[in-house]
Amino acid sequence: MYFDRQYFSLSRIERFLVDLFFYLIGAFLVICGLILISGPELRLNFFGALILVFAGDTFWRLFFGEHRIDSRIIKSLQANRRVEVGKFFNFESFNILKTAFNRAETAGSSSLVFFVLHELLRHESIRESLQRIGAKISLFEDEIDRGISEDSKTNVDSVYRNSIKESLISELEKISQAAFSQALEFNDPVVLPPSIFVALISLKTQSIFELVAKTGLTVNDFKNSLIFEKLVRRVGSKILRQRALASGEFEKTIRVNRAWTSRPTPYLDNLADDLTEFARKGWIGFLIGHENEYQSMVNILSREQRNNAVLIGSEEIGKSSMIDHLALNIIKDNVPEKIFDKRLVKLDLTKVTAGASNAGEVQERFKKVMQEAVMAKNIILYIPDLHNLALTTSIGQLGGFEALEPILSASLIPVVGATSPKLYRQIIELNPKFKDLFETIKVEELSQEETLKLLVYESFILEKDWKVITGYPALKKIVELAFRYLHSKPLPRVSLDLLQEALSQAKQRGERILTPEMVADLVSRKTKVPISIAKDKEAETLLNLEQKIHEKLINQEEAVELVSSAMRQYRTGLSREKGPISSFLFVNSSFNSLGSVGIKSQSPSSVPV
Repeated sequence: MYFDRQYFSLSRIERFLVDLFFYLIGAFLVICGLILISGPELRLNFFGALILVFAGDTFWRLFFGEHRIDSRIIKSLQANRRVEVGKFFNFESFNILKTAFNRAETAGSSSLVFFVLHELLRHESIRESLQRIGAKISLFEDEIDRGISEDSKTNVDSVYRNSIKESLISELEKISQAAFSQALEFNDPVVLPPSIFVALISLKTQSIFELVAKTGLTVNDFKNSLIFEKLVRRVGSKILRQRALASGEFEKTIRVNRAWTSRPTPYLDNLADDLTEFARKGWIGFLIGHENEYQSMVNILSREQRNNAVLIGSEEIGKSSMIDHLALNIIKDNVPEKIFDKRLVKLDLTKVTAGASNAGEVQERFKKVMQEAVMAKNIILYIPDLHNLALTTSIGQLGGFEALEPILSASLIPVVGATSPKLYRQIIELNPKFKDLFETIKVEELSQEETLKLLVYESFILEKDWKVITGYPALKKIVELAFRYLHSKPLPRVSLDLLQEALSQAKQRGERILTPEMVADLVSRKTKVPISIAKDKEAETLLNLEQKIHEKLINQEEAVELVSSAMRQYRTGLSREKGPISSFLFVNSSFNSLGSVGIKSQSPSSVPV
């Protein structure tokens, strides 16, 4: 990546004249085009139309970005080709940087950061996202004004002014490149103001560190809040369309590859869903986390040999989302050449086996499916619940493995399956021949940070369902408490369930906004564990816990102090996140009286609290 410094190397007057000349030329072309297109001469009409098209295209590129961040650009970056980042800024973003640069240059400031932040705070979506996470706009404004005032030095000589201008251009280049990288992460087609904002607060400078620290938030808090705001403004309708897939009937179409070398698959189409077609409709493709597992899957499917993979992970952990994301990247041409322009097809095993009178009939259906898929030359097959193929071939059970084995062994088409760890051990591992045909990919639960990002997206949908606003602090509390106290399901499923339950409770109580306190109260009732901050009588008891214990226990100062300390750490949130609060080893029967505080003694053993 590089940034063209030529425009900003000009003097302020020269930059003004360049802008004025551009707008005058544009206005002149538009006027000429309108005059020619309205005249009586047909050839001149045509020429006028061309002028208007040219002017329109020029102004479109000016306001919406000269180039778009697409798969071609991503591949260029991956190949280490030079990409000029300035061509991917829309007019609003570029104008923010230009205005901030002009102000910093005039003020004689050696830093551009606070001037850019000042311009960004005029952007409505950024102000709203800051408010949603509970950040005080007035605090930002005061700190930014103070930073501008401290950096401004209007009375400087020309030599120093030229020096700080070079410094400002270098800083502008750094900010622009960081904003472009952030736009890539946000999957934006151009660099928008939110990407500039996140790039700025991500800078590892003392002034930015102090500014972020004073808010009590983190850079990821700001990043996720901006994602939330983007959803409200731009992405919401698309996600709502994705939800329609679950309730609407999808009209199947017959597609061939672009080279017209593939063949139709009518039998397979009746027993499967074309996920690439779903992605083309904008219904699937959303993925949070699992980047490493996804890349491993793509690498395996792109092989010449042994191109079969199985995703092993708990239910609702995100395996199907990885498959959907592959479908989206296929239609975007963002995949290796080996699987370029393929159809990703999800085989419905219940349809394959429905109405079959014996295992032989099931095998024949599988053979027909696989023969058609191989002949088509453009199929990637996805088989959910892959373990079912390894069952015995008696009547009433699947017998597809025998039919698929020759195809899988010869690597004729890429196949990806999914199963749970338990079923993989109980069924697939017991069949060495079947197990060896697939490369295993373990899909772990999302991290708390990834889960929070997913909740940001999902909460937008749920807000519309429940008519309750989900504040960003409440989402953070949901992830924190779900990870710490609710272990019946992995992340993100357990946090999504908690979010829905919390919104339902808020709706029943007539609340308009979901708060962290409501979430803590709900989890306390679900787990029978006090979670909220200790107050009044409980706080007094915790502070004087040793004294309370000694009312029924004589001596044992060290043991009582350790138990009391563990309880205080737990109630202040400093204990370990999973597992018991603490463990103690009691080696003397004289500790039996400790049972009065809820600790059962054993001699000798470790006792979790």
